[in-house]
Amino acid sequence: MVRDEAVLLQRFVATGDAGAFSEIVRRYASLVYGACMRILGDRETAADATQETFFQFLKKANTINGSIPAWLHRVATGKAVDRIRTESAR
Repeated sequence: MVRDEAVLLQRFVATGDAGAFSEIVRRYASLVYGACMRILGDRETAADATQETFFQFLKKANTINGSIPAWLHRVATGKAVDRIRTESAR
């Protein structure tokens, strides 16, 4: 994990630092949105999956051991696939 990335994560996990969370979102929102968009192909649905991904980050940040972008990409992919499964089931 890049040192700066680790510091941001540590600040957020330890104190709930909103600035650290904002910086993480600023850095990685396009990565998350892009992953969702590639799978879903719809801007609105991809935006919703992106929000769900960062909400998951809020809840589970203390479990991240590796790279933040890798974790976010994995979660975003899962959220996008879940949306496809939900739509298919309807």
